[in-house]
Amino acid sequence: MRKLFVSDLDGTLLDSNKTISEKSRGIINAFIASSYDFTIATARTQASAFKILEGVGLKVPMILMNGVMVYDPAMNKYIKCEYICRQRASEIIELLYRYGIDCFLYRLEENSFSVFYEKLGNADMEEFYNERHKKYYKSFTKTNSLIECADDFTAYMTILDSKEKLLPVCSQLDKMKDIRYEFYKDIYSKNTWYLEIFSCAASKLNALIYLRERNKYDHMTAFGDNLNDLPLFEGADYKIAVSNANEELKNAADEIIGCNNENAVAEWLYEKYLK
Repeated sequence: MRKLFVSDLDGTLLDSNKTISEKSRGIINAFIASSYDFTIATARTQASAFKILEGVGLKVPMILMNGVMVYDPAMNKYIKCEYICRQRASEIIELLYRYGIDCFLYRLEENSFSVFYEKLGNADMEEFYNERHKKYYKSFTKTNSLIECADDFTAYMTILDSKEKLLPVCSQLDKMKDIRYEFYKDIYSKNTWYLEIFSCAASKLNALIYLRERNKYDHMTAFGDNLNDLPLFEGADYKIAVSNANEELKNAADEIIGCNNENAVAEWLYEKYLK
């Protein structure tokens, strides 16, 4: 039986400092070296995920940006991407303009990845920019018009703001049947929420189905902590939540393990398969 083990990053495999411990890194590398297939499914991009996982020998394609993209580290290329059409992307930007909300817009064209923004309208957007630009060396491009950047290679939009300010936007997005969004609390902040917008064809579920069919997996085990991991759980055969997970995700889990600060994912892999 061919198995895949797939873990979310933030709040699950990573600790509260947004890092993977040396212990977890060592166990996962030993797990991969023992011919087990392990990968990650995250809302992060390839740039920040790779920097965080430096020293982890991933070989299986990674699910990025909540399933919008699948990146193969062995081939050093994106092997799957779901796009938002040009007209819809422009309509979403105009909607955000009306509500006075700023966003980051992500494009992927011929394996070339880029991120655009007009301004950093709140402290959360500024912190997001600074962390990814300075810590993970991600490149951002300032533009005078996001609408001009919103073409057929638009893949994703990320917004950080208060729940109250973003809820009216979500109600308008609900009317757009060709897009999906993830709306969830930032685990590192008290009042900040993420709103991430992408094609209706993109999800951690669909990306997991793609990997199952592509690599002929018979069984998939998933680890998660937040609401955006519910689609991941939907596609998995066995679902594991860390103890610090959202209650709704815990209710959907087959098993609850220790918290992310206790190397819970790596410890579970060690106890079940390496010990």
